[in-house]
Amino acid sequence: MIEANSGTAVEDFVVFDADGKAWSVEVKNTVCITEAHRKQAMEQAKKRKLPWMLASKITGTPFWLVQRQGHKAAVWEAGCSTS
Repeated sequence: MIEANSGTAVEDFVVFDADGKAWSVEVKNTVCITEAHRKQAMEQAKKRKLPWMLASKITGTPFWLVQRQGHKAAVWEAGCSTS
């Protein structure tokens, strides 16, 4: 299940991973990945009492920098499947 939102007052959406854990997700499509983006993701997740995730599109590539609470940052490729 995905709950979609937009704006800066709340996260862009909430998703459930394969283990059923809900995540507050903020998405950025920007040239610069900033600490302010991460802070926004963290603050929005705190309001919902959920772990945070920040997905930042790496301009000009099919890749995303994904930062998640409790995990090391990772680069994900658009269109790839984990199954």
